[in-house]
Amino acid sequence: MLTVAVAVLAACASVPPDYPKSPSHAFEDTRTTELGRRISALSRGRAPDESGFYVLGDGVDALGARLNLARLAERSIDVQYFILNGDLVGTLLIDHLLDAADRGVRVRILIDDLYTLGDDEAIAVIASYPNVELRVFNPFSHRSKARYSEFLTDLDRVDHRMHNKSFTVDNQVAIVGGRNIADDYFDANREFEFGDLDLAAFGPVVPGVSKAFDTYWNSEFAVPAGAVVDASSDPDAARKLRERHAGIREAAANATYRNALKSAVVDRVLERDFPLFWGPATVVFDDPAKVEKAHEEITTIRSVMAPEVRAADSELLFVTPYFVPFGTVVESFRNLRDRGVRIVGLTNSLASTDMIPAHAGYSKYRRQLLEMGVELHEVIPDVSFDEQGKSGLDFTLTALHMKAFVIDRRHTFVGSFNWDPRSSFINTEIGLFIDSPALGEWAAGMFESRLPEHSFRVRIDEDGDIEWLEQSAEGERVYDKEPRTGAWRRFQADFYGILPIEEKL
Repeated sequence: MLTVAVAVLAACASVPPDYPKSPSHAFEDTRTTELGRRISALSRGRAPDESGFYVLGDGVDALGARLNLARLAERSIDVQYFILNGDLVGTLLIDHLLDAADRGVRVRILIDDLYTLGDDEAIAVIASYPNVELRVFNPFSHRSKARYSEFLTDLDRVDHRMHNKSFTVDNQVAIVGGRNIADDYFDANREFEFGDLDLAAFGPVVPGVSKAFDTYWNSEFAVPAGAVVDASSDPDAARKLRERHAGIREAAANATYRNALKSAVVDRVLERDFPLFWGPATVVFDDPAKVEKAHEEITTIRSVMAPEVRAADSELLFVTPYFVPFGTVVESFRNLRDRGVRIVGLTNSLASTDMIPAHAGYSKYRRQLLEMGVELHEVIPDVSFDEQGKSGLDFTLTALHMKAFVIDRRHTFVGSFNWDPRSSFINTEIGLFIDSPALGEWAAGMFESRLPEHSFRVRIDEDGDIEWLEQSAEGERVYDKEPRTGAWRRFQADFYGILPIEEKL
């Protein structure tokens, strides 16, 4: 049986058999950067194992933090994302990365190949830029729309995607969370917005994020861009790219995103203008070999975090956009409830979700969870929706995309991991697990305070039927079917619910 590496080599005959390794951050120049000195001052008086964390909830701030860090970088920037679009947000970030490369900063970009269709020219130009390296994770052999045929001919390989999301500068500061690099995740799309969350991390946890990046970068599944896409035939391509970026940057400076362009959020954290949450933390990430090996054979987030969840003493709060609680999750929840542990979850409603199949998978378990005493909430979308509308899709949608949970108001996880089979067994993921009562209490308080306004409370009524309760300034409203949805959208959910696809959700 061919391994993934052999399959990729067969598809891309020009790929060398052993890609060049990058040195571990641990063996780089140890001279302290200005960023390192400022973080050392920020950490003074803290325990040696404590890291600081700043919550990036606002999309513009989250982009601004990345741009601010790119401007502060002196030595290295490592970028790892599932999606890196060529829209406004992607252009601004790439432009700042190229600015850093012009200063001599080493920039490494690792992107998954699922959503790169049509981007090969840009990938080639960026990969050839001085001081920039770009690798593609688990690439498709076809670079045209024919790539999708590989889901029929090579599903065991191409179905596994790198879902990780991290941004690390000088091995001193890292941003980890749920956001991909695209307008939808940073409040830049007027028609669609994901509610999401990142953490900026400062201190001893950051080398762990760098280690995770190096592990993926040096894996056999991260293929140099030059082995995947053709080099640009235009000798002036890099200059034209920068000129195009300059025009977009200038236009953005006169729009809402001027705040992101001018952001000094990281500077202000380092100057103590914005307080941090402090505590010991661990970086948890899947072995990239998850692409080809059974999850039982390797270290995964699920194998590390499941015992932590099962050990909850009094409370488990979780937020996940795609919640498909397959058998072992249901069993764990039942055991927690039998011990009196309170469980409260927030996920997308059928009206807010961008993945109807995932909602169909979740809805199969909804009654069972409610009957065991799990408190379920579903997001109220920001919509202007005609209930009689045929498509059920013609509305401005605000969907949940953040992935986090809090155990006993002390241990907090933030990362890319969804509570579904795909994150558990198919895609690779990363996250931060933090031991901080201050962060846990704050996160739990924010979570519960916003539930009444932003979610439907799902419950079983006196007749044994599921109903949805919406609270607003006008009072309470009860729905006896999936709220704010039309017949077509409900039909789609019912249809996906009968398909044998749960293990792929």
